[in-house]
Amino acid sequence: MLYTAADSLYKLLNDTGLWLATGAGAGLLLLSVLASKTAQAFLSSNALRYLGKVSYSVYLLHMLVLMWVTPWLLSLADAIQLNRLSLWFFGWLVTVSVSLTIAHLSYRYVEMTSMFLGRSLQNYALKAKIN
Repeated sequence: MLYTAADSLYKLLNDTGLWLATGAGAGLLLLSVLASKTAQAFLSSNALRYLGKVSYSVYLLHMLVLMWVTPWLLSLADAIQLNRLSLWFFGWLVTVSVSLTIAHLSYRYVEMTSMFLGRSLQNYALKAKIN
């Protein structure tokens, strides 16, 4: 109820009260997840850890997929005369799949390379400082 106070308590609270109520609700949600072994096990799963690693690349690249790849594939699928629900599901599946594939490649070849170079430069600077 606190987390959705902006929708449920908007007549009872002013703006400050709504901010405090929704903040308290978010804090209570975080505390409940921290206290739950089941939630922690779920959030520690390999699939979610992988999504956490590639999430920045997905964030950067998904709009390009939505603007260029998805409309092109939807127009091809529309030519096949799929119904609206099938067309929507196909578009969603293709958008997520292509976004994750490109994000994986970006993470593997751009982000990991950058992290390696950063660590190498840091080690080089530390060795130079010691000598």
